[in-house]
Amino acid sequence: MAKEHPANPSARQPAQPTTWLVTGEMAGKAIAGLVAKFPSVQIVVAPVTVASFLTSATVKRLVHDHPAMAKGIIILPGMIRWDPAALADELDAVIVKGPRNAVELHQFLKGVLEITAKHPGMSRDELGRLIGALRQTREQARDGYIAILNERAALLDASQQQPGNDASQLVKTRLTVQHEENKEVLPQLLVAGRNFHVAGSKFVIGKDFPPVIMAEIINAAGKTEAEIDAQVEYFLSSGADIIDVGATAGKQDPAALSTIVAAIKKKWHAIVSIDSLDEKEILAAVDAGASIVLSIDEGNVDILPSLDKDIALVVIPTNVKAGVFPRNPVDRVAALSRLVKRARGAGFDRLIVDPILNSPIVPGITESLEAFTGYARAAMEDPDLDVPLFIGGSNVTEMIDTDATGVNVLLAIIGVELGAGIFFTSEDSAKCIGSVKDVHAARDLAFYARLKGVHPKDLPFDAFNVKKKHKAIPSFDVPASDALAGASIIDADAAGTARPFRPDPSGTYFKFVVDHVRGKIFAGAFTMGGLVHVFQGKSSETIGKEILNKYESLTSSHVLYIGRELARAEHCLVHGAVYVQDET
Repeated sequence: MAKEHPANPSARQPAQPTTWLVTGEMAGKAIAGLVAKFPSVQIVVAPVTVASFLTSATVKRLVHDHPAMAKGIIILPGMIRWDPAALADELDAVIVKGPRNAVELHQFLKGVLEITAKHPGMSRDELGRLIGALRQTREQARDGYIAILNERAALLDASQQQPGNDASQLVKTRLTVQHEENKEVLPQLLVAGRNFHVAGSKFVIGKDFPPVIMAEIINAAGKTEAEIDAQVEYFLSSGADIIDVGATAGKQDPAALSTIVAAIKKKWHAIVSIDSLDEKEILAAVDAGASIVLSIDEGNVDILPSLDKDIALVVIPTNVKAGVFPRNPVDRVAALSRLVKRARGAGFDRLIVDPILNSPIVPGITESLEAFTGYARAAMEDPDLDVPLFIGGSNVTEMIDTDATGVNVLLAIIGVELGAGIFFTSEDSAKCIGSVKDVHAARDLAFYARLKGVHPKDLPFDAFNVKKKHKAIPSFDVPASDALAGASIIDADAAGTARPFRPDPSGTYFKFVVDHVRGKIFAGAFTMGGLVHVFQGKSSETIGKEILNKYESLTSSHVLYIGRELARAEHCLVHGAVYVQDET
């Protein structure tokens, strides 16, 4: 006989139709805890051990035993492999699959209750369709996000090909747009300079598109070709859109930077920017194929006549040659406004403004943010200033001794709010390893939220690195004592249980290395004679199996140690953490 558990026993008769959540015996208790906040949800535990074993015949018996189920909404386990549509027709009931993962159940139930509250009296078929759509997978939602952006890019192309678009043309265009999110942004797409393609590509930088990610190769001229290749490959695989070739301050080397830019363009076909204020380095890099100049200020702005008009320029509110670094936000906005107008007057329409994000405390982040918001206000009043912003995230992440992930996420959200076109980052220090990947995840989370007009939570994107949104569901009930367990409880932390270390009798020992740039774990097998074998890979499990295949006689304690260190190494590889062997 099925067991029925009210998620909230004290609740009175609900105003909304009852939602009946069907599950198996193993998941019953855990799910009851997850949905306890929903008074109109009833849990029905079916007579099956595992929820995925549920059959249509079993559901029919449940409805027979609980006739009220047919008048409510029946949610079946997402893991079942059959379509409940025929059963819904037979029982004249709303029957849908729930999410496949229990951690998604809370948000799913919120969606169900929102639908029933907004649409009282809706037909069974329509209600089933709306609730069924809640099961849209993250992949499907992400595909929809990409479709919106692709259509937006096509609309931008059309607006640039017809610069004379007026209000009547805009109305006609709206009728052909498939996504509501793009109908709202059509007027902005007509503003010259607000969004633009990087020259020679379909790549868009703009206030109405997700910020592109620019990853810097710091002091590029001092690196070998192999080091640069490895870093470019790593950055691109982590989600970078633009490779920034960084010059060395105080050491002019236009020939080396030109060679590096040309090599990256030839091998990786990537969009490349040159990070220098030196005119000779800028000209050499642009001649070699750099599409973006980072940066132009009032000290080198006279270089503009020497540059092609299709080069994208990042302008900053300084005059480095004269030693001018304005701190006051008003002065920064004024300098940027002068530079933008001068560049536009010289025929440049691919401009990005960097008010310069200060490092924390000294001189202080918040004061510099006033320059960003001040420029945004100025752009609202003067269309000539309406160009995307530049967020230099590494100015902040490199100057705080904390895990960079949370800082990167917050800066990416601020950038999306401000209308940033480029998010700049580097991974110079160990604490910033993985920043490109962090920013890539945060960028999509923030921009999707902006598209939908919602908070950046409960969406098909997230920026979690180590933590998760929901608590884990225990795989078994942990007993409080031996008597309850029916089995002995061994406390590994109790005094006297420590096991001493014993070297492996074979004389073999292992060292482990995590290489984030190459994206691999390396396990070296040593004897007194030195290195014997090197095992490499991305997975602790596969490396461990290869080690055991080669060294079958290792002691159990040695195998346990190898497994522990490989698991730690994989964790560090995945999460961009620094791995130090034997350090807990």
